[in-house]
Amino acid sequence: MKTTVTLADGATTEVIGFPAVGPSKAVLYLLPALGVPISYYSNFMKALSEQGYSVAGVELRGVGLSSTRASKSINYGYKEIILEDMPLLFEVVQSLFPGQTIYGLGHSLGGQICLLHAAHSGIPLEGVAGIAAGSNFFTTVGGLHRFRRFGEIFIARTIAQTLGYFPGDKLKFAGLAGKHMILDWSYEGLTGRYRVINSDVDLDEKMNRLALRVLFLSLSGDTYVPAGSAARLARKLLAADVELKELQASDFGLKVFDHFRWVKQPKPIVDELVSWIESQ
Repeated sequence: MKTTVTLADGATTEVIGFPAVGPSKAVLYLLPALGVPISYYSNFMKALSEQGYSVAGVELRGVGLSSTRASKSINYGYKEIILEDMPLLFEVVQSLFPGQTIYGLGHSLGGQICLLHAAHSGIPLEGVAGIAAGSNFFTTVGGLHRFRRFGEIFIARTIAQTLGYFPGDKLKFAGLAGKHMILDWSYEGLTGRYRVINSDVDLDEKMNRLALRVLFLSLSGDTYVPAGSAARLARKLLAADVELKELQASDFGLKVFDHFRWVKQPKPIVDELVSWIESQ
């Protein structure tokens, strides 16, 4: 099931629906990581549907099936994605699965975007689960690695400012992205606070007031978004019912979890999500 969505500026993107096998228990509203096309999660969405959950995967602006591609003349950031695109996309999800309970689900930056969207728009979610999701603040990475993380974020920011866009497709990091997307992302990474270019909305204050069930599911060995990153973001959620859990790779016969490749064998994550949803 694929639905084309026309955004406020005339750009288009897609919502990919996986109806549940059998009666649907709930809908999972899936947001991908920065620069990752929603098609990458097909195996994961199929596994969730086989557990009785419908899934609506959203293609973010500038990626995959989206009609937009960042360039010097085409720019976008958190304002366009979180404040403008996401409310329209959520309405489409509701229309695809009318009357059903909806949970937010995000991988990596998709987890942040889902929480920020819920906090800003007040959408009717039953809860939000973040997989390998958390703050990008460089101090959440342990030891001397934090200095490397600071440098990586600073360099990405400088490249975006210099070129007018971010050529992540060529750099093998974060995909092709709008200048403001990287500037908004890097601001949180360097300061630990949110700022939305061309908007005065205070997302930190809105996160403080978000009253939802929230699960942060971290993966041991994940060097991109370790458990400390999830804990940092969780501290912003003063009104939420938050659960933090780190899956241990050794419990599944692995040395470490990979930040991206877990989708190829998603059963551990699917089992944890189902357990969390059905535990309330």
